[in-house]
Amino acid sequence: MSAIPLLYAASHYTTGRSLLSPKKIVALAKTSGVASLCDDQALAGAYELSLEAKKKGLKAVLGTRLVLDDLEIAVHIEDAPGWPALCRISNELRLKQFNLAQLIAALAAAPLFISIDAGCPAATAWAATDHEAIAALIAGLPADRLAFAIARSAGGLQGRAVARKAASLSIPSIAAPIPVVAESVDTDIINILGEDQKPRWPVAHYLSDGEIRELYADLPGATDNAIALATRCNFALTQNKPSMPTFKGVDEKATLRTVSAQGLEKRLSEHGISDRAAYDARYAMEIEIIIKLGFAGYFLIVADFVNAAKASGIPVGPGRGSGAGSLIAWCLGITDLDPIELGLFFERFINPSRVSPPDFDIDFCERRRDRVVAYIVDRYGLDHVAQIGAWQTLQPKAAWRTAGRALGLTPGQQKRIADLIPDKVDSLEAALTESPALREALGSDVECAEAMQSAIKIEGVVAHKTRHPAGVVLADDPLESITPLSDNEGAPAGIPATQFDMKSIDNQGLLKFDLLGLKTLTIIDRARELAAKTGAIFDPWKTPYEDATVFDMLRQGWTINVFQLESTGMKRAISRVGISSFEDIVALISLYRPGPMDQIPIYAARKKGYAPIAYPHPALAAVLHSTYGIPIYQEQIMDLARRLAGYSLAEADLLRRAMGKKIPEEMAALEKSFIEGCVANATLEPRMTEAQARDIFAMVAKFAGYGFNRSHAAAYARITSVTAWLKAHHYQAYMAACMDQDANSTGRLEIDVAEIRRLGVPITPADVNLSGELFDITLETNGEANSIVYALSGIKGVGHDVARAIRLEREANGPFFDFVEFRKRMSAVVKKHTMELLIRAGAFDTLDATIPPETSRQLYLTELESGDAPSGPQLFAASPHVRGITPLTRAEMAAMEASAYGFSLTRHPTDQFAHLVDNVRVHTLAAAGKASKTVSTEALAVFAQIEEQDSRIAVVLDDGQTTLRAVMKGGLLPPPPTRDGPGVYVVRIGAQRTILEWTPAAAYSARKLARAKAKVA
Repeated sequence: MSAIPLLYAASHYTTGRSLLSPKKIVALAKTSGVASLCDDQALAGAYELSLEAKKKGLKAVLGTRLVLDDLEIAVHIEDAPGWPALCRISNELRLKQFNLAQLIAALAAAPLFISIDAGCPAATAWAATDHEAIAALIAGLPADRLAFAIARSAGGLQGRAVARKAASLSIPSIAAPIPVVAESVDTDIINILGEDQKPRWPVAHYLSDGEIRELYADLPGATDNAIALATRCNFALTQNKPSMPTFKGVDEKATLRTVSAQGLEKRLSEHGISDRAAYDARYAMEIEIIIKLGFAGYFLIVADFVNAAKASGIPVGPGRGSGAGSLIAWCLGITDLDPIELGLFFERFINPSRVSPPDFDIDFCERRRDRVVAYIVDRYGLDHVAQIGAWQTLQPKAAWRTAGRALGLTPGQQKRIADLIPDKVDSLEAALTESPALREALGSDVECAEAMQSAIKIEGVVAHKTRHPAGVVLADDPLESITPLSDNEGAPAGIPATQFDMKSIDNQGLLKFDLLGLKTLTIIDRARELAAKTGAIFDPWKTPYEDATVFDMLRQGWTINVFQLESTGMKRAISRVGISSFEDIVALISLYRPGPMDQIPIYAARKKGYAPIAYPHPALAAVLHSTYGIPIYQEQIMDLARRLAGYSLAEADLLRRAMGKKIPEEMAALEKSFIEGCVANATLEPRMTEAQARDIFAMVAKFAGYGFNRSHAAAYARITSVTAWLKAHHYQAYMAACMDQDANSTGRLEIDVAEIRRLGVPITPADVNLSGELFDITLETNGEANSIVYALSGIKGVGHDVARAIRLEREANGPFFDFVEFRKRMSAVVKKHTMELLIRAGAFDTLDATIPPETSRQLYLTELESGDAPSGPQLFAASPHVRGITPLTRAEMAAMEASAYGFSLTRHPTDQFAHLVDNVRVHTLAAAGKASKTVSTEALAVFAQIEEQDSRIAVVLDDGQTTLRAVMKGGLLPPPPTRDGPGVYVVRIGAQRTILEWTPAAAYSARKLARAKAKVA
């Protein structure tokens, strides 16, 4: 007796209604030998199920459930032509809406088996009387490919009436339980997962063979029909070779040769390169490999959309990943790095000995990336382009919150347990193992403990569909017949998304392009625009790689907003190394990662001559001299294998990959061939001994595990050098551009403003007659940059749209003359709450030069509270008399600004306590920082930043002129945050910049005053 397959299982791609992954379905299907998937209007799990079933030796059966009005059907693929047919039908239903006649015609023409869901409203109506859609299906589909699917769960007898009527028409019924959980005890968990998505069918667990036979004992033949359907379905997806799209309308090979050769001449001319032998040889090698492997069209397609973006003024990055190692990419304008000058290898990108498709990752301006996608759609057609889908799964904390909310835990219970789940655990089980506090909390709360068990069961389940942030797929044939698609809300140019994720797209052989949005490119372009106001016209990407002013700035620690260099740890590394070249930037970007980070002190010591550089053999110096004897880059591993053991670069890349995997058997064979190659190499002087070769292999193998891709490091170091150059030479323009990107982050803006203030650069507060949605600069009379103009959008709660509306009104109808007129002109857009924020920010301070801001802000707030704006040409006649207004104190002004900006923009919080700094008892931070090396000292400051560092609490103190990094004494906690912005404290700083004590400045001032009064008395 054959086992009965469960052909209608729904995976978690039927979102909110199943706990089963395709992999889990395969594991459960072991007894029957058939793993099947029939998700609700989705084929997303088809590849996962197919490949996992093959791996486990099971037969895969693929299908999906389709819905049209009140009709629901399951469609299974019988053989290979059924896949494109079902993709097309499914896509038409989801994206374009087939009508019933079109659906029936498409189903009839393809090798597909159709099961009408006996529980759907249409089937229920048909069983009682009749239903037009069911009748049309019966009339229009081949009788041998049509049945009714009877879905039941344990103890249910659903579908009897439908089965009886179907039998009277000789239409078979199929045993079709829809398992969505592994065990019956888990059926209630579905209600937790999809509170608002109740299943349309009986919720079943993965039934045993005996349970199925018992459940369908009243329907003779239903179980045999399930076995028969599994027998006739003989299609599963397999891994396909990559399919390259063509660059239509040209001879790809000839065009690539012509265009790249022209590009080489242009590059050599632009860079003044006369010694071209290395370039010609590299060009000849690369072009032959690219054409031989069939990648010519791919290079042309990428070059086309990259250069179209550049021609449209869309900023494009200089390169990313291993693609920066291709000379042809440089010639075509895909990258902007000279790979020969920078020592980058083509074989790291395309290895002719291990053929895999090239994969350019391209960075575009974040705000205009969608225009590039729209260009590709316009160029190749909407039917040929899709964004790559992704599926968000429930991670540990999200699983806990979902379970806690559904089971009615209080918000306090939910938060208390969530706070105890470590941030970097892979699972809730791991969290329970790692956190004694979590186990203790659950042990004292039965409700939370039960909810945690439910959370564990839903963890890892798909929560919802999203899309990959960068991936775009392009195909020669219409995608609707190749891969399942889905709607894609908010996508540019109406482009759909694939149901398959990135991994399944790769398995299908479709070629993807990664179009990434990088906000730093937006910043660079905006800084260039602002700098042009000063008369400085330049191309940021033609600025020098080596610049003494830039390196001096970085060594001094002014790395805020410098790409890749602004973290606290990176600042320490820069200080230790002492950046003095572009190569140092490349090295630090590569070293500042777990693993190689331990090499930073060694790199610094060797660079400064404090430690010797020793090589196991002199031949290593040619490869490792630039990194002071430390293998940092993957390309260095490859170069060592080439120079020492006689490998080709293609073979060396295979060696690098294998070393990274560290499989013992492979490592033994690799070591043998490497040593033999080194010992046999007659070009080495002196000849290498076996012992030397073994030592070198051990060193190379150690570093290969975390060697960094030099092509990527060099490309990102170039972005770093450009941002640093802009900051060093066009500070106001660059910081204003950075603040545009930080406008929605009060914390980031506060960091920006703190640095600007410390450097003594003026900031013009937000002003309705100067500011708009973007930060800007003002000019000196000589045309040089003066101040940074704060954007209206940088005020909390104002927003980009309102700020833009104010600017457009001002440009269209002239400046605002007074507060009353502003209200009349802008009341339709600027609501009362936003108006109040503008007042608090000082955005109206300059409207009347006769009234000081301390008074005018109070005046405007009172005017705002008085009701609607006055009608008629009134100025302040309608306002309360100025003499009746009590001016704000300095502290109140600072607090008012803090409520609008999130911090005090024009007045540092320490200003109101400046009288405490006497340089006898209380010092400036700069003085305290120097003195604390020998004695404890008091300083006036705010706690600008607090973070856990190892087992201690690290802080950044700020007094408006200087910042000081310090650590809290063991057991001493920093002050808690206040609602009105950062509090001001007198801080006692001891040896090694350890904070020994802190006292609120107000309390300190009061005690000081009391002591003074006591002396007088």
